Amino acid sequence: MARKLLSLCRLGDDYQALRVEAQGGNLAVAGAVVAVTPGNLAELCRWADEIFYAGTFPTALYLWDELPKVGKKHLPALIRKSVQAKVGNTIALIPEFYSTPPLEENDRDRVPIIALPQDELQLIWRELDPYKHKIKCIVPIHTSLAKLGAAITDFKRSFMVVWISAQNTEIVVVSPEGLVKVARSVPLGLADGDDRDAFKAERFMIDLAREISVTQTFYRQEFRQASPDNLLLLAGTTVKNILARFPLNVVGLSVIMPEKSPFAALEPERLGPLAHLLGVFQVAEDFRFLPPELAASRRAKIFYQLAYGALLIALVGVSCGLVLAFKEQRRLENNYRQSLSRYERNLQRVVALQRDVKSLRPLRGWEKYYNEVYRQRPLWNRLLSELALKVTDDIVLSELVVEPDRKGGGRRRSRQSANSSAWHASLRGRVKAADWQSGLDGLRFFGGELEASPMFSIRKLSYVPKKLSAPGARTFSFNLELKVKTEAELEQHEN
Repeated sequence: MARKLLSLCRLGDDYQALRVEAQGGNLAVAGAVVAVTPGNLAELCRWADEIFYAGTFPTALYLWDELPKVGKKHLPALIRKSVQAKVGNTIALIPEFYSTPPLEENDRDRVPIIALPQDELQLIWRELDPYKHKIKCIVPIHTSLAKLGAAITDFKRSFMVVWISAQNTEIVVVSPEGLVKVARSVPLGLADGDDRDAFKAERFMIDLAREISVTQTFYRQEFRQASPDNLLLLAGTTVKNILARFPLNVVGLSVIMPEKSPFAALEPERLGPLAHLLGVFQVAEDFRFLPPELAASRRAKIFYQLAYGALLIALVGVSCGLVLAFKEQRRLENNYRQSLSRYERNLQRVVALQRDVKSLRPLRGWEKYYNEVYRQRPLWNRLLSELALKVTDDIVLSELVVEPDRKGGGRRRSRQSANSSAWHASLRGRVKAADWQSGLDGLRFFGGELEASPMFSIRKLSYVPKKLSAPGARTFSFNLELKVKTEAELEQHEN
């Protein structure tokens, strides 16, 4: 008998559902996409045997942390401490991590972590509480898109997945095994029929290429690895038509469309528009974000179902032992109920003890380690965003180098900043202007914008001398030496 699977996906105000039937390892779509409303949610959940949920989770964290070597039993506590320290006390996060070492050589010492806000998860748990025994997993949409991308490709190194909807474009850098390394949601969307507007279509491809380039830059800064050279584009007919007329121009990036489908009854051409609803079926056991008591009960129920199934096989094969087998089944059920009752009581004690352990703050040493190492680095995403906002149309940047400042600070630092590490940025480029003086004015305005930012302070400015500029020149070279503030310095400045 086919199992009935329900995929729920919430993208902002857009809440959709898709019915899928699974039989013999094959998945078949059992109907069209349905808009979820408070009136039909209960009907959809009652129909399903299992429920899969994917959402945007805009405040989710995707981390690849290099953590100290500790025993397995201490690793979850260390991860929770490290994740919570990154956001302070502003938001409570629930982390889950990938327990197997990553495939790529450069990532072997990192632990992939996803952390979701506890408040958002509790809203979902309460919404689906009457059907919580059917919930299979709750994950961010970037995780489901990454797993789907890995299922239909055979890349040996990290690649990109781009999914385009009517409201947003999701850009994900994915490891070979389908783990999220970088995830971005940008407000670029295409509706059906937009391919007939040539201006809008061309503008969309230009904006998409820019956002992909920004993602590549952030990936290189964060992981110190070469940018992905393959992009899997999950989209419908509208995007395919636009791509044929206006190719995606990103240097060194090869764009491919799905050539196979992990679902036997679904053609690759239909995979793109349904990727947000189908990718969740590929999510592994590592990331599920179920309520703690439900996850524990689910494991106990699975063990019981396995034992019960084996008992049924024995009853069919050995009919002469029917009476004894029935008595054994009743005994096992009674034992299971008693064991489950003891387990739930013990689980409540464990939860209470965990709260007591957290109040003792046993990992204060790891907090010191984080403050002395990780908070003494710049916030790379904020640095690039700040710089992008300050660049004017007449400024062309050619080189940006950010590195620890081994010349600055040191003996002349005050006691208040003695534990912080200074970072230095060298910014080279050209200013476009009608003459040398206009270029200088434009550069002064750019420098003022940088100085107004909390991220930077100007140390030195070099501008091509007027007497060395070529007659009739329209661009003039400059070099800016900047001090870049670390996370700790920014927090001190903002407080």
